[in-house]
Amino acid sequence: MKVMMTEELCPPEEIQRMENELWNLRVKEMDISSYTTRFNKLVILCPGMVPTERKKVEAYIRGLSKNIKGEVTSSEPATLNKAVRMVHTLMEQKDKSIAEREANNKKRKWENFQGCSSSGGRNNDINRNNNNYNSNHVFPEDFPGLPPPREVEFGIELVPGAASVASPSEMKELAKQLQELSDKGFIRQSSSSWGAPVLFVKKKGGPFRMCIDYRELNNLTIKNRYPLPRIDDLFDQLQGSSVYSKIDLRSGYHQLRVREKDILITAFRTRYGHYEFQVMPFGLTNSLAVFMDLMNRVCRPFLDKFVIVFIDDILIYSKNKEEHEEHLRIILELLQNEKLYAKFPKYEFWLDSVKFLGHVINSHGVHVDPAKVEAIKNWTSPKTPTKVRQFLGLAGYYEGLLRVSL
Repeated sequence: MKVMMTEELCPPEEIQRMENELWNLRVKEMDISSYTTRFNKLVILCPGMVPTERKKVEAYIRGLSKNIKGEVTSSEPATLNKAVRMVHTLMEQKDKSIAEREANNKKRKWENFQGCSSSGGRNNDINRNNNNYNSNHVFPEDFPGLPPPREVEFGIELVPGAASVASPSEMKELAKQLQELSDKGFIRQSSSSWGAPVLFVKKKGGPFRMCIDYRELNNLTIKNRYPLPRIDDLFDQLQGSSVYSKIDLRSGYHQLRVREKDILITAFRTRYGHYEFQVMPFGLTNSLAVFMDLMNRVCRPFLDKFVIVFIDDILIYSKNKEEHEEHLRIILELLQNEKLYAKFPKYEFWLDSVKFLGHVINSHGVHVDPAKVEAIKNWTSPKTPTKVRQFLGLAGYYEGLLRVSL
């Protein structure tokens, strides 16, 4: 079906152009995030250029800048996801090294000027001897209050020359939700000159949800380059697993504080007053990337071993029940120690088959949810080049399962 759509709606010269772009794609201005995003799109649209995972990795490494290409090549990453993660880590290290070198140069000049020297040290000791956890601490009825200070804070970097925008708006049905947020310490009264409007969105089968329209703020925010993992690459590590548990964090964004100096920028206006968020609100640019960064840091010792994390969804997988009991205990203790809270009604433990990120996972492998296949089969005919590319990308992802079901 994908071949037919390509022949019908994508001229050969367009395919050739994209293949040439993939072959010549290179990192520009150290922007790894943009390079990775474009690479992933071209890989989907030009599967013949990179038919195997090894070819994808080689093509990805080929476009890297010289200062990291050698290190990535010598490490021989087995999957594209591991290569992307390694590149991001290397870039962080090099950025940090440059900053430290500049700081040391300044320090050396100052010491030479003052004729003195100083030194310092720091040790990080992670103690994981506490093996007891209380499920009430991991799955509370509601948040106990403001989350603790963490290594990761949500920051808002504004483009140069950005000006504050005041936009008061009259809204309905605000009092109850504002009071709940205020009681938890998530919002507070504000005197900021910023003020985004408030909207209400009807929740599926439920009440209205208060949403802040941060579009103007998002237009002024510098985009975070932290890469989100490709969903299909996350599943490479599941081979041999047979027991699964799934945990959905409770309102994940509200479990991360906003950087103190940026709190006033989150301000919003209502008929009941002017408020600002002390926790990360919904709808802000970089929120997904920052929360993904937090979860990767928290779960780093166990990633690629028995845990998959995507934003606020956690999958624990094991080869047998005995192993799974230990893995589950470790993660529940981790969540308790980090004061990260989960939704008790949405947890699923001790499963032999689980739905996760649009896939069905069991001991036989990873399968696309049948509902996703039906969506492809019933897709309306695309009328524009953009719609065609979107369809081809999705059809390429589900190509194997479509061939079986059609």
